[in-house]
Amino acid sequence: MRDGKENLSENEAVFQKTKDVIVAKKPFTIFPEAAHNFQKTLLSVKKGVPRIVFITEAENNYSLNIKIVPIGIYYTEYTGYRKKILVNFGKPFETKQYSEQSKENEPKAMLAMRDTLGTELDKLVLNIKHPTHYNEIDTICEVLHPEVSVQNKFPASALTSEMDSKRIINSSLQEIETTKPEVFAQLMQKANTFKQIITENNLSYNILIAAPGIEKIAGRLISLLALLPLQLIAMLVYGPPVFISKFITAKVKDVSFYNTILFPLGLFFFYIYLIVGFILVWALADLAFYKWLWLILFPIGYQLYFGWFALLHETLQMIKLSFNRTLKLKLEILHQFFSTEILGQKN
Repeated sequence: MRDGKENLSENEAVFQKTKDVIVAKKPFTIFPEAAHNFQKTLLSVKKGVPRIVFITEAENNYSLNIKIVPIGIYYTEYTGYRKKILVNFGKPFETKQYSEQSKENEPKAMLAMRDTLGTELDKLVLNIKHPTHYNEIDTICEVLHPEVSVQNKFPASALTSEMDSKRIINSSLQEIETTKPEVFAQLMQKANTFKQIITENNLSYNILIAAPGIEKIAGRLISLLALLPLQLIAMLVYGPPVFISKFITAKVKDVSFYNTILFPLGLFFFYIYLIVGFILVWALADLAFYKWLWLILFPIGYQLYFGWFALLHETLQMIKLSFNRTLKLKLEILHQFFSTEILGQKN
């Protein structure tokens, strides 16, 4: 309905297509929430999936026993470039019992199947579903997940470890809210303060984990200066396509579609510059092998271009955190409060 009453008839065409795909024994994917949200929250599962199953089974004498594979998605950052994403596959479950139940009471069967799907999906995602304190809980999860990973001996480099650690923290906070509401209120207040400090000082949580030292900062500064001449050239080569892509994407009103637009645009301009550069080098260079050198170096330089800016941003954060002891102390005190109240750890 939110897409317009006049478009409701298109649903039937979609349902028919899904039936054809299932009967042909081909898999397809569908977002059962029928909505989008850039927060790490599982939205309400709608009735579309059960409806597809029941209609298809009814038209095929309930002989298909359609199976559903729940899949969860977790990501480190929604709109960032070259960030990490986890596609988490759950165990398939059969729908035969719900299809049989639908013969007698379809609404009840639909709700039962929807609830099962929601329960299975909840196991595969980080579901911060607090109505008013999402940002505060998300902040505490970011701060404490490395400690929880160590406590539970999760693999240090696995993204599943990060998600599982945050699930534990989220669950602990739910329990604290129920059993110790006054402590929960303090945690939310201090998490809000922590978030404000991070935002105002343009800091990332990874920098807080890294505990930068003078030697590390010096090494990064030397690397940045050594690579600066190459970076200036890279800015001339890669700057225009990156700027154009981001300029167009900035007009997108819904942040949920930001990367949906940015990724294909960036890919398009990347290949345009790659091909045009190849032709120009081929036409202008005395030695033909330079065109092949361009094909090799262009993608490598593209990655180094973004890597240099990421290194610069992290280094500037390290400098700010190392030389502003008041700022560092405030964050450490808040961090320790979270550890004590949620994990029971005291220094």
